[in-house]
Amino acid sequence: MSGSSSVAAMKKLVQQLQLEAGLNHVKVSQAGADLKQFCLQNAQHDPLLTGVSSSTNPFRPQKFCSFLYASVKKCSNEGRALMQLDFQQFLMKLEKLTDIRPIPDKEFVETYIKAYYLTENDMERWIKEHRSTKFGSFFFEQEYSTKQLTNLVNVCLGSHINKKARQKLLAAIDDIDRPKR
Repeated sequence: MSGSSSVAAMKKLVQQLQLEAGLNHVKVSQAGADLKQFCLQNAQHDPLLTGVSSSTNPFRPQKFCSFLYASVKKCSNEGRALMQLDFQQFLMKLEKLTDIRPIPDKEFVETYIKAYYLTENDMERWIKEHRSTKFGSFFFEQEYSTKQLTNLVNVCLGSHINKKARQKLLAAIDDIDRPKR
């Protein structure tokens, strides 16, 4: 029995070697050059390099908590502190209900809440840092949506800055979108 299985294995090996002998072989250096050329020609269509807009990305998870905070209409200093306390309480309750560690998007929401404390100049820098990431000439996915950033400017700084300064910050949000188009 072992002799016949050995013969069958050898026949399969011979068939595989005959199949591979009939293939057109290419040198590794040539294959590498062809692959490099292909990648460079198609770089502008590669979503890993150019990013995917949030409106067309079906796999981007919704960040629920920051969506709620982006709906805030008015916010005082006390309200900002309460946001942080509410979120900490929410995290404590969530950690008791689930074994998921770390809690997904925790830093995302904390960073957004902390942005409510920023001054006008710090807010402009924060918007540019958290709106999108640039690598070479390619832009990657935005961190916070236009709605979230716009609401942050209107609610957070709305009563503390003049109309011209607010328009400047809102224009900074719009300017960041322009290179992507």
